[in-house]
Amino acid sequence: MGGGVYRVGGGVTAPIMVQSTWIGRTLKGIIVSGLRTRRAPICSRKLPVHEGDTLTGESLVNVTRVVRGFDEHLVVIPMLRGPAVK
Repeated sequence: MGGGVYRVGGGVTAPIMVQSTWIGRTLKGIIVSGLRTRRAPICSRKLPVHEGDTLTGESLVNVTRVVRGFDEHLVVIPMLRGPAVK
C-alpha cells in the first residue's frame, strides 16, 4: 500500500486543504524541519497522528490545526510515497 509522509516546517501560511489523494493512505513518516532542535520533538509529540495510521480527511485537518496552534508560521505538506491500493 502506498503511504504518505507529513513534512512540517517553516514557510508561507496556506489554507487548510484536504485532497482525496491522501485519504486512505498509511502514514509512513513525519519529518519536522525548520524548528530548533529542541522544539521539533515537542511539535511531533503534539500531532494527533502516528506512523502506521491510516490518513483521513479529519486527521489531515487536525494535523494542520495542531501545527498552526504550535506555531502559526509552520505549514504541513503531505508528501506521497508510492501508489494507493484500493
